[in-house]
Amino acid sequence: MYTINIIGERMNKEVNDNLNENTSQEDIEFLTTAVPIIKDLNNEQIEMLTTSLPVIKDYTEEEINELIKKIPTLKKEDIAKIKDALKPVEKQSNKEKIIDLLKTKRSKLLIILGILIIILTVISVGTSFALSSQNEEYENYFFEIDKKENPNMEIYNIPKDSPNFIKDSKASQIVSCMQSNTPIEKLPESVTSVINEINDYYNKSINRFAYKYVDIYTGFTVSYNENQHIFTASTIKAPTDIYIYENAENGSIDLEEKLLYTKKYYNPGAGYIKLGEENTYYTVRELVKNSAYYSDNVAHTMLMDRFNKDDMLAFWKAKGTNAIFTRPTIWGETSAHDAAIYMNELYNFYEKGSDIAKELMSYFTDNGGQFLTPPQGLTTANKSGCAGSVMHDISIVFDENPYIVIALSNLGCLSAGSYFEDVSNLTYKLHKAYWDYKVSSCINK
Repeated sequence: MYTINIIGERMNKEVNDNLNENTSQEDIEFLTTAVPIIKDLNNEQIEMLTTSLPVIKDYTEEEINELIKKIPTLKKEDIAKIKDALKPVEKQSNKEKIIDLLKTKRSKLLIILGILIIILTVISVGTSFALSSQNEEYENYFFEIDKKENPNMEIYNIPKDSPNFIKDSKASQIVSCMQSNTPIEKLPESVTSVINEINDYYNKSINRFAYKYVDIYTGFTVSYNENQHIFTASTIKAPTDIYIYENAENGSIDLEEKLLYTKKYYNPGAGYIKLGEENTYYTVRELVKNSAYYSDNVAHTMLMDRFNKDDMLAFWKAKGTNAIFTRPTIWGETSAHDAAIYMNELYNFYEKGSDIAKELMSYFTDNGGQFLTPPQGLTTANKSGCAGSVMHDISIVFDENPYIVIALSNLGCLSAGSYFEDVSNLTYKLHKAYWDYKVSSCINK
């Protein structure tokens, strides 16, 4: 029942004076409507109206007129308001309550997210200005590729040393045949058809930039636009890390030397060191692992500040590279030609079998930046990189007969799609066709 608590005196106080902890929501809503109507009534009229409340909602027109006669100050509009207030309140289901709650929380969350985005934008802009000197080198060397220098496949053989077997023995003949260069014009259709397939694949897009396959054992090579330069992104970390570890093995670099991380090395790109405390020491070994394994930009920057870039350039030029450090930056350019040299050097270093060489290889074989992943679950050693419009991966595939595959692109970090999977599958198909032919022709010779 809807009630108004009247204690024999004129009700002229506000609604809140009539409330207590047991007052229902319905009574509160009714009082809100009723107080303006009854505040000018005398005690007798209030009592009469209170008595009528339980049934007033069902009053006919005649009964309403009769009530108004008894309470002249009451109007029909007042009765309508009271009847309205006396209507049962529709109960909200639990589901509706939850939906309303979620809507409220969602609105609050959107407001909070909006504020956070504004704050982060301000911080980002501020950081960009504050660190422009550190990042300028990285960001100012993107350049658009609008034409490929060589849109045709090249096929050739890299000379290899032959193992020492007893002269003229069957083993010697087979091994010599296996390792010998196959004249390009004698390659079977099973091999050339796959090469043509790869060539067609690369010619379908300007952004499928460059490619190189090298069979490590025989030196058989297939390449596409291998000498044209493109921004290196994080693939530059492979040659710098290899250089440091090879020089550590010969004693000219100490992997336990400690370098201090300070604000000047901060880089907002890949890696975790930037999330740590400033003025923290890292060993060269730790920095190389961060560089190769996590592709950490801070680690790369610190290593390049410590070790002489000109010495690295001389080291790699002696091995035949022509793109690395051709610009005045610690990032610079690469090519499929250069990238294949880096990965071949990594493989040869690993083959020495030293603990330090195995340690370095482990950083490349077990990292999360592996895009070129061939079928059959083969182990790979990769160094990928993406920045601006480029996305690359350079790798060694540890098949029974290991091979190198380089895939450079102008596809950007978010638009590579199936590029690396396609290249991985096509290269494995080529490698298998080549070795099926090689084994068959040499054993049956």
